[in-house]
Amino acid sequence: MPLSNNITYNIAVCVTFAVFFLLSKLLFDEVFKESQLIIDEEFHIPQGVQYCNFTFDTVNILTPNRIYRYSYTFQWNPKITTLPGLYLVSSAILGPLRLCSLYGLRFINLLASFLNLLLFHKYLNLQNPKNCWANLISSINIAILPPLYFFSCIYYTDVISITFILLANVAHKQNNHLMASLYGALSVLMRQTNIVWVVFLIGQYALKKVLLNSRKKRSKDIYLSDASSYLKIRPIVKNLMLQRRMFWINIVTYMAVVATFALFVFLNGSIVVGDKTAHTASVHVPQLFYFFIFSIIFGWPHFLTHISSCITHIRRRLLFFTLILVLFVIIVYINTLEHDYLLADNRHYTFYIWNRFYAKYKTFRYLMVPVYYFGLYGLLSILNVKHRVIFTFMFSLCTIVVLIFQKMIEIRYFLIPYILFRLHLENMKWFNLVLEFCTFCVINFATFYIFFTKDIYWSNYDYAQKLIW
Repeated sequence: MPLSNNITYNIAVCVTFAVFFLLSKLLFDEVFKESQLIIDEEFHIPQGVQYCNFTFDTVNILTPNRIYRYSYTFQWNPKITTLPGLYLVSSAILGPLRLCSLYGLRFINLLASFLNLLLFHKYLNLQNPKNCWANLISSINIAILPPLYFFSCIYYTDVISITFILLANVAHKQNNHLMASLYGALSVLMRQTNIVWVVFLIGQYALKKVLLNSRKKRSKDIYLSDASSYLKIRPIVKNLMLQRRMFWINIVTYMAVVATFALFVFLNGSIVVGDKTAHTASVHVPQLFYFFIFSIIFGWPHFLTHISSCITHIRRRLLFFTLILVLFVIIVYINTLEHDYLLADNRHYTFYIWNRFYAKYKTFRYLMVPVYYFGLYGLLSILNVKHRVIFTFMFSLCTIVVLIFQKMIEIRYFLIPYILFRLHLENMKWFNLVLEFCTFCVINFATFYIFFTKDIYWSNYDYAQKLIW
């Protein structure tokens, strides 16, 4: 039955979304009451207020207990690394309403979180139209993914960055590539590394058009057994020449975004806007390993069913398994990097994880290697790589590129690749969905409880700092 004609389902969707927003709003208000500026908000909030009010001299920032006053002529805060997309959206929504307070600015991300829920639901129904009830639960689960859900309560760039990535992916799924490229360009204004996910869309579109049409296949992806025959150069070149004009128009719109970004990097001298010395590009392959751990922790119900198959895989390919483990050990030994911010900032969970495990016990790094292998095996198995070559190839390539050049270990860096991975899971069991939901609820309860009860005092701040992701 079409979704539009399923009255029970539509009522359930409306009720679920309304409950999500109301509960999130209550939690949002508690965070606002109990917190001053939170870590990087001391950079984002003054900048956001200036954009929002269109005033660039004196800035008043109202917090629950005090007013912060900044007096200076407008300039870009050198500690801000991202482009002003978040502030532009804030000014477009809040400026005309004159709601440019700390509450108003943070509320932008609460709205973005709700919009993300709608987009998760929309994308999942496009991806798996026959599993509408599972899609509804999945959309809620992804929306309350603990690190993502927490940042919906504060004024950071991550939530709204994901909003535009989702808009681009939904438009791409609907074959509206002009809008997909536009949303992709806007996503880069939120976070520069989102350019990688624009390339992710280009790659999927071009490969599907060229490789599938070369064999006149109508399926949404190709089989691994067929891939080698599709990758012969002459048929690909010939098929490129025969593509219709609309194909090339779509490719040009995507490439215009990439070219503009390349020009920005050339003129700016770096991918980041400010704080360039602390955010220089470094090859840091273990970031992929940390992403595997992130995926196992938050996706454990989906990984659980692949433990036995992984053991069987290892038994049958023991030599291959041993060689990969040796390679991982070598990477850990020669390429484990520690950013100064990671070692110094005790307001993030990564500080405690690193200092109490990875830094304190050097052998712990190597004991984790088999877990990294299982994470890689689980990701590829869950994605069903044999039947989804194009998506898996582009997802793997873009995840590698977006992570391995980041020296700083940040939970937020893993959000987009994990969300894209989670959106493409198929044939999920209800038991796994319920386990996932319960896991996220427990973790969210714990992290918000710690946020409300744990105070951290720094000598250069006259108010308590909070522990966040």
